[in-house]
Amino acid sequence: MESMGFEGFLYRYMDDRDFVKRLVWKRTEWFAEIARYGAELGADFILVGDDVAFKHLYSTC
Repeated sequence: MESMGFEGFLYRYMDDRDFVKRLVWKRTEWFAEIARYGAELGADFILVGDDVAFKHLYSTC
């Protein structure tokens, strides 16, 4: 999703909703798999997310 940018994502959503639904589902499954793996490793909590429109891609925190 990041590769098409936020505006491109919205255009694609309007033009091809089935594609976007599949894309979001795959992304959700990817995050869920990360959470499952973290739980197997004994993580107390897992925080996942991304930066909308790359506004803070190179944060210095």
